[in-house]
Amino acid sequence: MARENAIDTILMGAVGAGAVAVIGTRVVKYYHERQRRSKPHVVCTDCGEAMPVGELLDPVITCGCATIRTD
Repeated sequence: MARENAIDTILMGAVGAGAVAVIGTRVVKYYHERQRRSKPHVVCTDCGEAMPVGELLDPVITCGCATIRTD
């Protein structure tokens, strides 16, 4: 039976911390995407881009097809 030494313990801790970090970032991204999708959206009739109503009311933020037009 093999004996554990300090290097094994450090390695197991590093692998565990890395796994927690990866899972945690995915959970946070999932939560933010779910929160973003739960807000009401307005869909542009030209390009089909969906924008949250709060962003649409901001005069600086527009959809991609409105910023490209120069006419």
